[in-house]
Amino acid sequence: MKKNIIKSSKIWLDFFRQKIRNKRYYFKNEYSKKVFDHLNENGYAKINIFDIKKDIGSDELINFFNLIEKNFKVFENSFENETDIVNKNSRKADYQIRAAGTDIFKNIEKDFYKIREIGIFKEILEYYFDDNLINFQNDFWITFRNKEFNGRQASQRWHSDPEFHRVIKIFFYFNDVNDENGPTEYIPKTFLSGKKNSLLLRLYNFPHISSYYPEWFVNLIYGKKNRFKALAKRGDIYIFNTTGLHRGGYVKNGKRKLGIFSFTNNNSPYLKETYI
Repeated sequence: MKKNIIKSSKIWLDFFRQKIRNKRYYFKNEYSKKVFDHLNENGYAKINIFDIKKDIGSDELINFFNLIEKNFKVFENSFENETDIVNKNSRKADYQIRAAGTDIFKNIEKDFYKIREIGIFKEILEYYFDDNLINFQNDFWITFRNKEFNGRQASQRWHSDPEFHRVIKIFFYFNDVNDENGPTEYIPKTFLSGKKNSLLLRLYNFPHISSYYPEWFVNLIYGKKNRFKALAKRGDIYIFNTTGLHRGGYVKNGKRKLGIFSFTNNNSPYLKETYI
């Protein structure tokens, strides 16, 4: 208990320090600012790499997306079915295949780190983290339906991420995602500094600032209508502040294929822990 209180205290202290800073950042182009403003206000933002004008770096972004997608296909072709590669030690093994830790992924992971060189992401990440940025986890996911389980498992339930009060995750979509194959759901403005952040939510699992929350509890605070579904086409990119309330996609039919980049503050007291 004492250890958990110390961890939470570090996060809250840093959070209030950030709140009193008058931080300004000047973006190099209007598109980056537009994406950032939506992310900063709502907790999520969407980019389609094929819709961006060339004069604001679309070629750079498209080339990077193609590189990551090529590596994803190498990973996907490395197994014949889900049971060959599911990590049985993972609490998410019931519904998804993850690349992290596989021999294939170790050979291609270096390409993930190039994301910090892409203009639009570089600007947004610099605003959130200054020099304290750490790219603490990268992964490929293939989410599928496990007929042996009824209902949502692990991070398919409502939760907020524990790493620090600044957590940015960038999702690359390699196939279309609709209501059938598991869109991520997000409740806007519920991140720690958001306008709909709830003290009741943060106290639910005190001293931690994150937890899995039952559906009735989330409905009590936010109702049933204030939900954003991350529907996507191949080539879409979503950026999330995952200290906001969200849950992973629950697949009814088909599969969902993603590349996910995760960033936080390198002072996070949770970095030495493993959340798989």
